[in-house]
Amino acid sequence: MQPPLANVFQPLINVFEAILKVFHDHVGLGWGLAIIALTVLIRSLLLPLTLKQLRSMYRMAQFTPEIKKLRDKHGSDPQRLQRETLAFYPRGPSDVRSPHTSRRPSFCRGTTTPRASNRNGGPTSEVGRTPCAPNY
Repeated sequence: MQPPLANVFQPLINVFEAILKVFHDHVGLGWGLAIIALTVLIRSLLLPLTLKQLRSMYRMAQFTPEIKKLRDKHGSDPQRLQRETLAFYPRGPSDVRSPHTSRRPSFCRGTTTPRASNRNGGPTSEVGRTPCAPNY
């Protein structure tokens, strides 16, 4: 039985498989080096998102004293604390999480695609069990 998200990520799996085949067949790298090259390629493409996440994290760390004051002031009323905290942030705390969540699918698919192999010793589009693919 295929995992439930296999069809959703199939286009991404196909792209990773094609890139691995290019690295192996046309560049002449072995499968291990092709996987390393794919990892370096993905990490370099995701570098702007990583930098944005780090900047947001540092910005959030600057707000820690003010948030602590709000917690001390409104600690007994959770709804009021939530309203005051959300009003304090310029665009809301979801701005900090967005770069990280956009990186997760490519990381999950990148780690599962190379684990499955076909009879020729190359990668296939089958999905293996990893921490990203739950064991149902």
